[in-house]
Amino acid sequence: MVVEFGPIDGSTWVGNFEPGIGGVDEVLAHPNGSEVMVAASGQLWRVNPTTQDAVRVAPAVFGMWTLSDPARVLINNQDLEFLCLGRDGLMWATSRISWDGFRNLRLDAEHIHGEAWSPVDDRWLPFRVNLANGGVVGGSYDFRP
Repeated sequence: MVVEFGPIDGSTWVGNFEPGIGGVDEVLAHPNGSEVMVAASGQLWRVNPTTQDAVRVAPAVFGMWTLSDPARVLINNQDLEFLCLGRDGLMWATSRISWDGFRNLRLDAEHIHGEAWSPVDDRWLPFRVNLANGGVVGGSYDFRP
């Protein structure tokens, strides 16, 4: 994935980002207001447009949502768990929620809801994640700490 950056000083540069194993292609502002998040076929990078530094954050991102109050980004990591990045970095991470993928994801003001695949039950099971603290109710993966 090729992205052109235009730092505050008026210069421009182009970053070519290594793709992941699958997932979204997306560019979002980082909640810290100075960096950018680039997802290339799911591989997520945190980029500083001024210094041209890039750090890999996650290998297989299947969804990213910008949230407010406070500013943060919710990440569907590997279609198995969720991460929430805030101004100062990782705010929380769920444990694994699904054996193999999510479907029917939807956000409301306080939760992300969806269904998680269970090969044990051979069906999709509902779950919800609290957006404030990452608390999980439901899901299909029962080996949580």
